[in-house]
Amino acid sequence: MSQHNTIALVTGSSRGLGKNMAMALAKNGNDLVITYNKNKDEALAVVAEINALGRKACALQLEALPKHWQRLLRLTSIATNSTIW
Repeated sequence: MSQHNTIALVTGSSRGLGKNMAMALAKNGNDLVITYNKNKDEALAVVAEINALGRKACALQLEALPKHWQRLLRLTSIATNSTIW
């Protein structure tokens, strides 16, 4: 299902399953907000891959997303992929 003009947030998306989810959403026409905890370089690489697909993306270092950010960012979907260590 193509979802154009939407913004999705995927937590823990600097690598692995989260990265795969972010890339799939970008390929389906979503712009992305991706979060990472410690892997800044990997997160920025994912942003570059998403931008190369013609989509907008940014990376935020967060352990958790405050609820008010959803309204602020005008998110249309969230995929929580974070783990607890």
